[in-house]
Amino acid sequence: RGGEKPMDFAYLNAVIKSTWLPPYDPWFSGGSLNYYYFGQFTVAALAKLTGIVPAVAFNLAIPWLAALAAAGAFTVAFNLAALAQRARSRGAGLRLPLAVGVAGALAVVLLGNLDGAAQLAQGLLRVSDGFPFPHFDFWRSSRLIHQPDCLPPDFARCGFEITEFPYFTFLFADLHAHLLALPYALFTLGAGLALIAAGAGAGAAFVPRGQGQQRTAPVTLAGGALLLVLALAVSALRATNSWDYPTAMLLAAGAILVAEWTRRGDLALPTWLWALLKVALVYGLAQLLFRPYLLHNVQFYDSLERSRWVTPLYQYLGVHGLFIVTLLVYLMRELVGLLQAVRPVGPALRMEASAAGGPQAGLAWGALAWAAYASAAASFALYILLARHEATAAFLLLLLALLVAVAWRELARPRPDSSWRLAGLGLAGLALGLGLGVEWFTLEGDINRQNTVFKFYLQAWDLLAVSAAFTLGLLLLPDSLPGAARPRWRRLLSRSWRTASLAAIGLLAVASIVYPVAATPEREGDRFATDFRSLDGMAFMARSLYSQDAQGPIDLRYDYEAISWMQDHIEGSPVVLEGITPLYRWGNRVSVYTGLPAIVGWDWHQKQQRWLYQHEVEARRGVVDTLYTTADQALTLALLRQYQVRYVYVGQLERNYYAAPGLAKFEAMAGPALEVVYRNPQVTIYRVRD
Repeated sequence: RGGEKPMDFAYLNAVIKSTWLPPYDPWFSGGSLNYYYFGQFTVAALAKLTGIVPAVAFNLAIPWLAALAAAGAFTVAFNLAALAQRARSRGAGLRLPLAVGVAGALAVVLLGNLDGAAQLAQGLLRVSDGFPFPHFDFWRSSRLIHQPDCLPPDFARCGFEITEFPYFTFLFADLHAHLLALPYALFTLGAGLALIAAGAGAGAAFVPRGQGQQRTAPVTLAGGALLLVLALAVSALRATNSWDYPTAMLLAAGAILVAEWTRRGDLALPTWLWALLKVALVYGLAQLLFRPYLLHNVQFYDSLERSRWVTPLYQYLGVHGLFIVTLLVYLMRELVGLLQAVRPVGPALRMEASAAGGPQAGLAWGALAWAAYASAAASFALYILLARHEATAAFLLLLLALLVAVAWRELARPRPDSSWRLAGLGLAGLALGLGLGVEWFTLEGDINRQNTVFKFYLQAWDLLAVSAAFTLGLLLLPDSLPGAARPRWRRLLSRSWRTASLAAIGLLAVASIVYPVAATPEREGDRFATDFRSLDGMAFMARSLYSQDAQGPIDLRYDYEAISWMQDHIEGSPVVLEGITPLYRWGNRVSVYTGLPAIVGWDWHQKQQRWLYQHEVEARRGVVDTLYTTADQALTLALLRQYQVRYVYVGQLERNYYAAPGLAKFEAMAGPALEVVYRNPQVTIYRVRD
């Protein structure tokens, strides 16, 4: 399971062996890699720097990337809390920021979705009915979305959504683009936060225009450097996993706008103009910094289509429930505080003074406008729910309406820490927007929105995790809008609500820990050989039998010996002829473990990466079949020359898939056209003579 892992190892090996960029494609000989490969490039650079062989470097890269992600999440969450606390009260301690930082790191890297707790509950119910407790299915949680009425043969209505989350990805050791991009995504968050901090004077309290705020130049040297860093982060993220690029640009634009609002103290026209100018600068720099990559990369999927699939609300909450509940509790507290500060006075309304400042004109009408806005949003969401049966979209719309109302409160009546509250709300709003977008649109050409949900839900997880850690820290602070003295019963009710809310969040956090605790031992046992441990990703082959192929079992130790010989004795990147199989089988193992280019690799992956040239992929599959099945030596030699094949690999897999007469011709050609360079009881390797 996990068909991308062989592809990723093949690409990592190819990047290591390539002498220029773009790297050659190990699964399409003669072609360059038309994929976002910068993540593999960074791992390859470290492997070459340290001299660690690729099979070990692959496994070392997983904890390295997990550590980078944890450090990035801790840094962003810690600094959000520390800057907000510093703005509220100078000289405050680090206990709360440290707790928020740890919560952010754990939420991003360690926690699982709520399916782990669901499996635990289902297992307990089975035990109560007299059945044994079932094995924990670590794979199920990564495929949480399903349609109950989706039955064959009507699979056109079915989605094939992937609901991976970071811990599953690290546990599965899938060195794919979505994992490689995670540290870069968190670095982009940090760069945006640094830009806001620079606009606020490195954590100074927000002071509205006209109350003594010191103005700075529109672009300082430090600000220009931060814009360059932000552009570099966005462009690197695009070359690592292009799915993250639109989100990264939206994140950069939001950070720039908040920074400008913080620096200037209003949202007047000059603020918008400077923000747009800086966004354009970041976009231009992002295009320029990775221009060579962009010139050699072809995107075949660049349009959206209306999605035919929806996510049941309980399944969406099963993925993001902990973070959504934390955000909802914070929004409700802020809105209750806002409404408690509104008091009727005759025919009008007035806003009472709060601890953050005095009363301002126009806020009464603002409260009425907010009420009208909330009513309109609720009506639209209700229409979506009733008319289109899209409960998740309706829920996200309502949640976004509440979030915008709280953000409006920060803009209309700023507090010392409003910049950081807006930053946290912005992360959550972007995540909710991604969830809403997935409900309405899918990438054209995607397999029933499989990757659309996969990639954008992962991005939403990171954003919601950091935002939830920060808002949880805010929930631990006193009420933001205390208002006038309240009756004792109201204070008791407020404390009860606070206790119940924090208890609910704690319960969901415990439920999210079930997955890593239960899934880790199950995943550890899901290996070819469990009687040893090794960082060497090839060591399992020396003692394993591959029995999952319908064509017959394969003793992997002979492939292990042959591939090890090739790694030690073949220089450069000559083309190798090897057998191909259906997807997710042992086929193309030579190109996977050596990085040497094969005529063609796993066909579906190559078709996706060369969408307009699928016919060439199919043609190459036919060439490989012909080379292994024909008895015509002249045709064989002509095809070997045409595709510049240097080595021919004949192993147990080839004998399982191709008839004996076609394989026997290679032995007959030994001498004038081929020479045997390696042989063991199951594998023979021929070299094509010059």
